[in-house]
Amino acid sequence: MEPPQTKGTVTPLASLFSEQEARKAASYVEERIREKREEMNRLQGFVDENDNLISLVKKLPRSSITTSWRVFQSFIF
Repeated sequence: MEPPQTKGTVTPLASLFSEQEARKAASYVEERIREKREEMNRLQGFVDENDNLISLVKKLPRSSITTSWRVFQSFIF
């Protein structure tokens, strides 16, 4: 059986980027992750509030829903 043929070379990342550049890039990525997590938490809060509102509306008697919807429309339109 023939030995596997070498297809390329391995270049250590340390030879391409300085330690300072790598730390700076890692810091940048960590900051972006933090920002996205904050945004996701904010959106999750919005979803939770909407779920609560839907739950409350479902508990209203049918005649109250029409009245409530008209009041709600007057605020948003």
